[in-house]
Amino acid sequence: NQGISKERLGEYLGEEHTLNVEVLSAYTHLIDFKGLFLDDGLRKYLTYFQLPGESQKVDRIMQAFAEKYVLDCPEVFKSSTAAYSLSYLLMMLQTCLLYTSPSPRDRQKSRMPSSA
Repeated sequence: NQGISKERLGEYLGEEHTLNVEVLSAYTHLIDFKGLFLDDGLRKYLTYFQLPGESQKVDRIMQAFAEKYVLDCPEVFKSSTAAYSLSYLLMMLQTCLLYTSPSPRDRQKSRMPSSA
């Protein structure tokens, strides 16, 4: 995986063509999530590639993750739908925090008295 761009890999895995979907499934099944909490499993999964920007591609990738996570950790969720919903929520929350957090400089300015 060293010579492959994480961004391009994510784009490829998210495509809806039959071959891409089969590769996504096979690739996801190579990753072991046994004994991991959902957020740790998702973090591990996303170390191998970068999520694409298109929501439909992200959706396919998150569904593949949820299906494999439930196979590896059946005691955590009864269905992949529940794992998918929480995984997607975690991913969106992380994205929100990443892109809406004020910079340290902006936080410092907000602490200054208004007369400064």
